[in-house]
Amino acid sequence: MSGHDGPASGPKPRPSEGPHDGAASDPEPAPPFRLARAASGLRHLRWAREVLGTLGAHYEHDGALDEAARSFVLEESIELRGAIEKLSARVKPYRDFLERKRTPMRGMLRVGHYVARAARTAEERSDAAAVVEGFEEAFANFDERERRPLKEALAKAIDAVRTHLAAMDARVEARLDHRRGRRRRRRGRLSGALVQRRDQPTSRPIVER
Repeated sequence: MSGHDGPASGPKPRPSEGPHDGAASDPEPAPPFRLARAASGLRHLRWAREVLGTLGAHYEHDGALDEAARSFVLEESIELRGAIEKLSARVKPYRDFLERKRTPMRGMLRVGHYVARAARTAEERSDAAAVVEGFEEAFANFDERERRPLKEALAKAIDAVRTHLAAMDARVEARLDHRRGRRRRRRGRLSGALVQRRDQPTSRPIVER
C-alpha cells in the first residue's frame, strides 16, 4: 500500500503473460515497498493510515474471512494504530518546526543572497559577502541545534513503522493467504494488498527539506 499519489493502475503482467491469459500460477510478487524511504514523514503517515483503513475494510466487508481470521485482522489493526500514533507524534513537531521556525530563517538567507546580487561596488560586494557568510553560519547553527534532533527522531519513527508494516505483511501472508486457496488468484493476495499500493510510483519522492 505504499507509493505516491497518482493515477491508479493494476500491476503490469510479466512479459510471458497476457493481461487475461488465465494463467494458473500467481503473478510475480511486487517489491515489498514502493514508497521511497526518502519520502516525507507525512507521506509515510498517510500511507500507514491507508493500510489501517484497508485492514478495517477487510474486517468489515471481506466475506472470505472467518471469525478467527477477522479477530486476527482486528488485532493487527490495534497494533498498527499504536505504531501510527507513535509516528504521528514525531511528524507533527517536525512539520511545525519547518513551517513556523525554519521558514523565517530561510527568508533571512534569501535576503542575504538578494543583497549580494544587488551589490554594485566593490565595497557593497564585500559587505554583502560578509552578510551572507554570517547568515549562512547562523542558519547552519540553527539547523544543528534545533532541526537535527527532530529529524533524527522522525527518521527512527519512519523506520519503525516501515518495519512494523513489513512484519505485519509477513504475518498476514502466513496466517491468511494460504487459506484463500484459488480465491487469491482472482482477488490478489490479502497481504500484498495491505502494504503495497497499486499506484505507479513517481520518479521523485516528496522529501521534507
